Amino acid sequence: MNGRQLLGSLQLPVATIGGGLTVVGIWSLNTMPAGGGVAAGFAAILLLVTVWVGLLLLPVGLLIPPAGGYGIEFTHVQRRLLAVIVVVVLVAPFVGAALLLVVVKYTI
Repeated sequence: MNGRQLLGSLQLPVATIGGGLTVVGIWSLNTMPAGGGVAAGFAAILLLVTVWVGLLLLPVGLLIPPAGGYGIEFTHVQRRLLAVIVVVVLVAPFVGAALLLVVVKYTI
C-alpha cells in the first residue's frame, strides 16, 4: 500500500469522526442541565469547541482524495464547495465574536 492509498483510506474515517464529534457535542449541549455556575459554563465552552472541531473535520475528511476504489469521488465544483465550507467554519467564530462585542457594546 503506497502513501496515496493510505491517505485515501482515511477519507471516510476522518469525516465520520468529524460528524460524530458534531452530533455528540450538539446532543450534549442540548441535554445539559440549566445553571451550574462556572463548571457548567466551562463544560459548555468545551462542548462548543468539540462541535467546532467536528464541523471542521467533516469537510476536511471529505476533501481527502480517495484512492484504490475506497472513498467518495467528488467533482471539482463539489470539492470547491467543501473548501469554502472549511474556510467558513474557520472564520465563523471570529466573525461571531466580533458581532457579539458590537451587540454588547451598543446594548449596555
